[in-house]
Amino acid sequence: MKFKEEVKHIEDEVKKDLEGLKYKHESKKEYKKEEHDERKFAKELEHQMKEEDKELKKECKKEAKEIDKEIKEEERDERKFTKELEHQMKEEDKDSKKECKKEAKEIDKEIRKEEHDEHKLAKELKHQMKKEDKEVKKEERKIIKSEDKEIKEINKEMKKELKDMEK
Repeated sequence: MKFKEEVKHIEDEVKKDLEGLKYKHESKKEYKKEEHDERKFAKELEHQMKEEDKELKKECKKEAKEIDKEIKEEERDERKFTKELEHQMKEEDKDSKKECKKEAKEIDKEIRKEEHDEHKLAKELKHQMKKEDKEVKKEERKIIKSEDKEIKEINKEMKKELKDMEK
């Protein structure tokens, strides 16, 4: 009878060990899946942020091109107006020529001032785009760092649990 009891006892111990190993295996599998999912999520988030950054840059470039196009159109129109004004001056007497030249210079001065202001605005827009780009990259690094920290904490907890389970 004792032999059967010992065999039964050994079988129970083996079953418990087997269940423990199965549980350990399942936990490890689950942990690896979670870790994989977290890495996948982090990569997707990073990709999405890069896409948003690309779109933002694309929009800013488009706006800058439109501003340049408008500036060039205004410059062309203003040059055309200046030429028409100069043509009128040739047809008028000397006194009216002097007056027209004075007006043309004022218009030219205004054009240069507008060009300067528009150039300054375009520069500020470009500076702002760079600043926003830096902020977006900084946020990306923070998120990735946070995700890495969480993964390390989870790894640490899992190792601790595995160590506790082995004891």
